Amino acid sequence: MKKTNNNIAAAPKPILASRGERMLKVSVRFWTNKLAGKDGYVIPKHAWDAGIVTIPGNSVHGIKQDKWKVFQSLPDLAAVVAKALAQQGVTLHPGRQSQKTMLPTHKKQQ
Repeated sequence: MKKTNNNIAAAPKPILASRGERMLKVSVRFWTNKLAGKDGYVIPKHAWDAGIVTIPGNSVHGIKQDKWKVFQSLPDLAAVVAKALAQQGVTLHPGRQSQKTMLPTHKKQQ
């Protein structure tokens, strides 16, 4: 975000983006090694609950392909995705479902 002359952050300007460039993509890959007990073999539709997260580049959003990030469990996955997006400068806005479950912020008492 750019700073205005009085140090208040200005909102970013919207830009036109074609259909395939609007969404941000996150790739999740799960490890499958050593489940079959033989090198080079897999058990179809079976995987560990750990793997890697990658974010493909997107020039419209100013995102560059970065090194993959490892997650160690499914509960860890959301945190790794959020961290990878934050490292790219992405701001996530809570959607309707998140807003329903978020605790209200406390107002200052006067």
